[in-house]
Amino acid sequence: DDIEYLRQRTIFTGMAEADTIKHIDAETVKHKWCIPCDKKIVLLLPSPFDMHVGWFCGDLFMSNNIWTRLFVLLRYGELDKIKYIFDDNCDNKVVQGIRRFCDVNNALLVVKLRHSRTIKPYLERLADVVVADDGYYPHTAHEAYKIADLTIGFYRAAF
Repeated sequence: DDIEYLRQRTIFTGMAEADTIKHIDAETVKHKWCIPCDKKIVLLLPSPFDMHVGWFCGDLFMSNNIWTRLFVLLRYGELDKIKYIFDDNCDNKVVQGIRRFCDVNNALLVVKLRHSRTIKPYLERLADVVVADDGYYPHTAHEAYKIADLTIGFYRAAF
């Protein structure tokens, strides 16, 4: 009943910050980033957990071994989370899976970094194209969205 009530009284108007996307030419963006016009694109927005739960979780998940994870725990003073340094799950494995998906589907993996992050070596190795925040209008992220056939963002959203 609640859903039907909302459907009858709601009008979707879009997302104002994304309105510039319709004015971006995909071929121009692909040319700028040296991507063939006919290539499928999987866009990855790395740094999976940064802003909404803090830098600690992202840094821990993006560490690939027990020693770098221990360093992260020490740097953030989170020694009560010592059990997580033994966890085998990490961003590197997720990105390897995304890379395999790209290979099977003949797609390029484009990684769009946040201005606040430097690229991790495994990410640089697995990506076909890496872009940073190169422009503000249109924003680099919007250019990336325009050319993407699939966008994977922060491991909680895909569109």
